[in-house]
Amino acid sequence: MKRFPFLVLLALTCTILLFHVVSLSTHVRNPTFIAAAAPDNLTSKTPVAADKYTGKTSLGESDNLDDLQESRSNHATRELLDPREKFHFSPQIANWDLQREKWLQKYPHKRLTPQGRPQTILVTSSPSGPCEYPTGDYFLLKSIKNKIDYCRLHTVEIYYNMAVMEMGGFWVKLPIVRRLMLQHPEAEWIWWMDSDAVFTDMDFEIPLDRYDGFNMVIPGWDDAVYKRREWTGLNAGIFLMRNCQWSLDFLDMWAALGEDYGDNKREMGEFVAKQLTGRGDFEIDDQAGLIWLLISRPELRSQVFLETSYCLHSYWVMVAPRFEEMLANFETGGERWPFITHFVGCKFCSGKYNSTPMETCDHEAKRAFNFADDQVLQPYGYKHASLSKHQVLPISHESIDPDEMVL
Repeated sequence: MKRFPFLVLLALTCTILLFHVVSLSTHVRNPTFIAAAAPDNLTSKTPVAADKYTGKTSLGESDNLDDLQESRSNHATRELLDPREKFHFSPQIANWDLQREKWLQKYPHKRLTPQGRPQTILVTSSPSGPCEYPTGDYFLLKSIKNKIDYCRLHTVEIYYNMAVMEMGGFWVKLPIVRRLMLQHPEAEWIWWMDSDAVFTDMDFEIPLDRYDGFNMVIPGWDDAVYKRREWTGLNAGIFLMRNCQWSLDFLDMWAALGEDYGDNKREMGEFVAKQLTGRGDFEIDDQAGLIWLLISRPELRSQVFLETSYCLHSYWVMVAPRFEEMLANFETGGERWPFITHFVGCKFCSGKYNSTPMETCDHEAKRAFNFADDQVLQPYGYKHASLSKHQVLPISHESIDPDEMVL
């Protein structure tokens, strides 16, 4: 009988603890999706349905809202209990075009390169610490050398980032690009390029004049993105953004989809997995976020150029094993090889979760680097013994004409 009060007290304590655990798990599983509202200069005059996933307005008139309605009902209570401000990077800027134009009027000589092209900054990034995979750091060294060589040949500024800013992982590129815009008003274009992408045509120059009237250039296909809704309809590992207010606002909306709070990334990943063809169910990535933003916000598309006329991105599996063949074909009047070769699926730094064995990735990446490096070394009179070897051999020249040496 003396044990009875103690057992009652123990049962009551367990009940209270269980109640708190259930409440906590409900709180974690049901965060509120809050994204940036579309600024006035980005919104369409045509009414579209409201959507918390992408901002103030979202799906076009032909899209189905069923998936979103279910999510809204699940999170309505959390929104009332945990109101959040609309996502935006800091500092907030509302008149960047005017500020930048005043600066350029003060320093007009900084608007163009000595060759008369718009100032462009190439930016790439790598982890802040050493790579886990044994040859990862060596690959990153070759990758940045390849980019430095291209930028030197074409008078492009380069910024190499190792810092984790407001966002990390897939999303680190967004705050970096934004910061560069604000810090470098002289730059007309900020050009992002993943560390696992290398230049393989060192002579090619992006035809920037083609993009008058556009604020973003990215490799992709209209039908694949807007009709078939394919996750691989574009590639967000390489893109250019014009330095303007539209881009700053666009980056806010894009980044809101990958905001790191609660289970936002996981739940957004589940959502876009249902909306996009060929995407698995995992945390939302920048590419899926970008595609969903363009699908759900049709008024943004007029400013985004999906480039297919040249290889701003080419899948390495289709390219790297054929460099000798492509070179021989070009020398007999055929097409030139791709501008950029992207080693999608090769995790050079971690060595984990590869879609292809690392031995194959390492081998083909070496060939791609040497293929590009031969184009850099040729004016100096050297080339690699083969694309699979590090050693270089002298090229015999009976005479050298300085007019032919373009360094």
